[in-house]
Amino acid sequence: MNRISRTLVIGLLTSVGAVGAIAAAGKGGFGGFGHFDRLKSLDQNHDGAVTAEEYAKGQQLKFMERDANKDGVLDAQEIAAVKAGRGRGGDKAEHLMTRFDANKDGRVTREEFEQGQRATFAKRDKNADGKLSADEAPRWFKGRRAGNGPETTTLEGMLQKGADRFARLDANRDGTIEAGEIAAMEAERHDYQIKKAMHRFDANRDGKVTPEEYMAPARQRFSMLDLDDNGRITAEDLPPDVRGQWKAP
Repeated sequence: MNRISRTLVIGLLTSVGAVGAIAAAGKGGFGGFGHFDRLKSLDQNHDGAVTAEEYAKGQQLKFMERDANKDGVLDAQEIAAVKAGRGRGGDKAEHLMTRFDANKDGRVTREEFEQGQRATFAKRDKNADGKLSADEAPRWFKGRRAGNGPETTTLEGMLQKGADRFARLDANRDGTIEAGEIAAMEAERHDYQIKKAMHRFDANRDGKVTPEEYMAPARQRFSMLDLDDNGRITAEDLPPDVRGQWKAP
């Protein structure tokens, strides 16, 4: 793989959310300084280079932590435990009901959902100008940017986004949202994440992930970042706009 192709692959890995991907090619050249800082922090002996061993150390520690029964392999249940630790299924359902179920009947109607959205908007609109700036808008609200101007959210925009969100949560299309619907959706998502993780790591499809299989993606990522194939990631392997930061103490 030549250098240009390898750089494009790095960008693709990051754009599809590859777990643990460090660098990304793009307009900024490195996928942001957060990724750069993570890579630089792997240089444990501060010699200006990240070796394959340093790069893999964190992944090795993760494997040992996730191997709950210490049998030297990870099964679907151990992968599931990791995913469950990241999940918010039950909390998400409880939070939504607490926030929107005004009459406490265990169901959220469209009217209750919209009422909650209006209350949220009014609470966040500190200066009462009818718009929410990027730091005022809820984290779930996306697509706020219009052209090259500042990111703002209008009440109408929030209500439209809220209507779309309500439709997604109303799985049985009965015009209400119940905690069970959300829990079922989260359970389905959780099962999918486990299936995806096992597919990614369990190369021989035997239902067990060995250390060798678990480390394979990290080795591949290291190889793509090590542009000169010398077994070390140094400033020479990085885009020009971050090389100075890499060499700085």
